[in-house]
Amino acid sequence: MTTPRRSLLRLALATPLAAPAMVARAQAVFPSRPIRFVLPFPPGGAIDVIARLLAEQMSPSLGQPLVIENRPGAVGTIGADLVAKAPPDGHTFMLTINSTITSSAALYPSLPFNPTTAFTPIGMAVHASILLTAPKAAPFNDAPGFIAWAKTLGRPVNYGTWGNGSAAHLFGEVLHQDHKVPMEHIPFRGEAAAITEMLGGRIDVSFATPVSVLSHIQAGTVKGLAMTGPGRSSSMPELATFTEQGAAGLDLATFDAVWGPAGIPKPVVDRINAAMNDALRVPTVQAKLLEIGHTPAPGTPEELGALVREVTPRWHAMIRKAGVTVT
Repeated sequence: MTTPRRSLLRLALATPLAAPAMVARAQAVFPSRPIRFVLPFPPGGAIDVIARLLAEQMSPSLGQPLVIENRPGAVGTIGADLVAKAPPDGHTFMLTINSTITSSAALYPSLPFNPTTAFTPIGMAVHASILLTAPKAAPFNDAPGFIAWAKTLGRPVNYGTWGNGSAAHLFGEVLHQDHKVPMEHIPFRGEAAAITEMLGGRIDVSFATPVSVLSHIQAGTVKGLAMTGPGRSSSMPELATFTEQGAAGLDLATFDAVWGPAGIPKPVVDRINAAMNDALRVPTVQAKLLEIGHTPAPGTPEELGALVREVTPRWHAMIRKAGVTVT
């Protein structure tokens, strides 16, 4: 065998062994620089609060700062697209609401990424809650009272949410279609704006998360009517769910979770997941999350992936029935 052929053979034999070694070395030094923590929503909401709590606890564990980067727009899909196109080295991931993954493919006719293949599940952060709220002076106090009032109003009920295609928008469509409530959706750039407009008398009711409305409820200017999802909120256990009040179809769970681009090596995923779960178990973090109406939900990447596969068909069916699309 000639010398050049021997060299080529040695290279060919060495390559399969060298590649895993190179990957292992790359993982051993992870993270090697600050980590981008993308939030596909504006500052000030629940996602922002949760991310900053996690970042504060995870940074020392990972040995690098987690740099919060708000990239709002299109109900989370603009920031998600940025993450989907990032290098899969574990230095970019996002915290987002479930609809970014479970609903966006059914909402957007030309989505720039495939939610089922573009992301690596890192782990669940929290189970979330959404409640229907009304001004204190509204002539109803619960879901049955609201539904009865709305049907005699003589015009559609104006309801505010944080955006077209959001879970709140879809829950409003369930009230409209399944419970024959005349509803007109008014989207805003964030929950706070919707609450402000409701308090100003320019819309009738608003869907909101506890973090945005709890202080108003405690001050007596807003009242909660009912909670979506399969169970009551940990921060407002006195508020019954729609299902408990006889309004079926609003029991789909909402949650916030962490995702990275597809292809992140499993050891890197596991390290981020472990740091995140440790953060979610810190008593002061748990207390703050419960205070804003979210239940800490540490778990594995596999559990998150399984949950998404379970609930995505239900969200898509709801979207198709409502005829909601976002352009």
